[in-house]
Formats: sequence, C-alpha cells, structure tokens
Amino acid sequence: MSPAEFERRAAPLFGGFGWQQRWANAIGLSRQHVSKVVNGKAALPESWVAILEALERLPRAEWSSRWDMKDTKKSA
Repeated sequence: MSPAEFERRAAPLFGGFGWQQRWANAIGLSRQHVSKVVNGKAALPESWVAILEALERLPRAEWSSRWDMKDTKKSA
C-alpha cells in the first residue's frame, strides 16, 4: 500500500481532521512521525497496514478504547 492510499483510507476512518494525532496516540508514536510516513519521507510499516485493514473490518463498537476519536491530545 502506498502512503497516499493509507491516508485515503485512514483519514475518514479516524475522524478526518486530526486523524494523524489520533493514530499516533493509539500506536504510541509522535504525530510528526506519522506525518513523515504519510508524506513518503519514512517507510510505511506493514504493521500499520495490517492494523488499518483489521479496523476497517471490525465494527467500531468493538474497537479498543485506544482508538477513541474524542481524544486528540497525547496523554502523559
């Protein structure tokens, strides 16, 4: 999957604006790192693709709380 395809599929799934921060919070990385991946400046990890594909198939009600769309700030 290309970084553009990842973003095309992930952004709406994770709430549009601010999705990179929510993804970063959930996987324990910085939003800056996520941005580098999406912009092709770092490799797209296969694990991210696998997570995305799994979440696309799982009803949102069954998602772990780590994917909470309300929290856009990284907790300490």
